[in-house]
Amino acid sequence: LLGYAGRLIAYNGAKPVMLFDTSDFNSLIWLGQCGYMFEMITFVVPIYETAIHKDSVFTIILAVSGTLMLMYLIIGYTTYLAFGDQTEEIALLNLPQGSIAGYVLPGLYAVSGALTIPINNFVVCLSYEPLVSWPSETLKRKWLKNLGRFALVSSIFAVTWLGGAQLQNFLGLVGGVLGMLLALVVPCLLHLSICKPAGLSRIFDYVTVVIGVQIMATSLYLSLSTWKA
Repeated sequence: LLGYAGRLIAYNGAKPVMLFDTSDFNSLIWLGQCGYMFEMITFVVPIYETAIHKDSVFTIILAVSGTLMLMYLIIGYTTYLAFGDQTEEIALLNLPQGSIAGYVLPGLYAVSGALTIPINNFVVCLSYEPLVSWPSETLKRKWLKNLGRFALVSSIFAVTWLGGAQLQNFLGLVGGVLGMLLALVVPCLLHLSICKPAGLSRIFDYVTVVIGVQIMATSLYLSLSTWKA
């Protein structure tokens, strides 16, 4: 996708792009969509707990997160410069219909989703299953756990299907409310509660919590108020 967009810019030049829509506040919904990038933040604690060299975890996470954010920015800017106002909600839809790239890249994207979503579900199951009083019989316990996992996957499928028609609003709602909660608010609250920071570190935690809550409230309001029936 990046190569195709770069090729279009090289041959046709960059398209004019509105940097920020000031006609209303609906454009702020992108703040919530940014929070969706942090969907894998739930893996930080499990990775830290299982790491042999715990001192290097922070450096690794910082490097990986920085690289991913840079790639998001590069791909986003390049795509908008290539397609301008014709950029689709899903950038892969801008690929030529019927072309090899139009078939292969969306297929690879679907495969990556199919391979990564079970990892998220695995973390969810590990979170709630120890809290449930399962039967002592092995066979019954096994199938009840499988039934719970099936119900989890089915509910995710249903929510995705219902929100798919409003992708931008759906991403703003999920990313803004849940993503920012996990990425900004909860870590700072835990740091305040466990580490008892003082001085600038404590102030930084409180400021981050306030910003996170504001983004959550803004994303929730804009996602629901602009949701099309």
